[in-house]
Amino acid sequence: MRKTICTDSVGSIMLKPFAFLFLMILVVSCKPKITDVSISNEIISSSKVVLDDTLLLKVLPESLKYTTIPLSVGVHSVTINGGKKESFKVTEEGGILNLGRQEFVIFPITYTNTTTDDVNHAIVSANYPILLADSLVVYNKDVANSQAELIQLLQNENVKDFLNRDLIKVPADQLFISKSWDFDVDQNPSDSISVKVKSKDTKTHGFRSKITDAQSFLRHAKLSNEYEVERVENRQQLESLLKKSEE
Repeated sequence: MRKTICTDSVGSIMLKPFAFLFLMILVVSCKPKITDVSISNEIISSSKVVLDDTLLLKVLPESLKYTTIPLSVGVHSVTINGGKKESFKVTEEGGILNLGRQEFVIFPITYTNTTTDDVNHAIVSANYPILLADSLVVYNKDVANSQAELIQLLQNENVKDFLNRDLIKVPADQLFISKSWDFDVDQNPSDSISVKVKSKDTKTHGFRSKITDAQSFLRHAKLSNEYEVERVENRQQLESLLKKSEE
C-alpha cells in the first residue's frame, strides 16, 4: 500500500523569508555605530598618528583647525610617532581625541528675545568658577565682584542651590572628550536659536554651549562683559572649595 508522506516543504518555503529577515536584523544590530571624532590638525600634520595600528591620519583639505573622521563606537588605540600605544573609548555622542593634551572649556551662550519654535535647554543664570593653567580663575560677574566674595560664596553650604555647572573645564589629561556641547571647536555659534514661548511672553531666554581650547576661551572671556579673569590669590583654598563643592 502506498502511503502518503506529509512534508513541510510549504512550511520551509514560508520560513525562508522570516529567516532572511531575522538575518538582516541580526546583521544591522551587529553593525557598529559610527560617530564623528575631531583631532587637531596641528598634531596630525607634525606627527605620525596611527589609529588601531592601521589608519594613518592625514589632514583633510577642507578642515580648519581640526580634522573630523568617522569612527565606530567602542575602544580604539592610537600611537604618535611609533610611541606608546594608548587606548580610548569613543562614545555614541562622538567628541574630540585630545592628542595635544590641551585644556578645553565648555561654556554657555545665552540667547534672549527669541520667539520661534523649540529648544530643550535650561536658562543660564550663574556658573561655578573654573581654574585654568597659569593660575588663572575665571568666574561669572553675576556670581561675585571679587575673589574674596567668590570664596565667601563657595563657603556657603547651599551654594549648589543657586549656581549651575554650565561653565566646565576639561582637564588636559583627558584623552577622549565625549561630546556634550552644541557648537564644535571649528564651528561658530548661531546668531539665533528657536525657542518655545507662551503667547503672552514678550521676552524669553535659551542657551546653547560651545567647546574651545582654554587659551581661546581666555581671550573670549577677557573681551566679554560676562566673565572676570584674574590671577588666583589663594589657589590652595580655592581648589579646596571647588573640590568640596563638587562632592
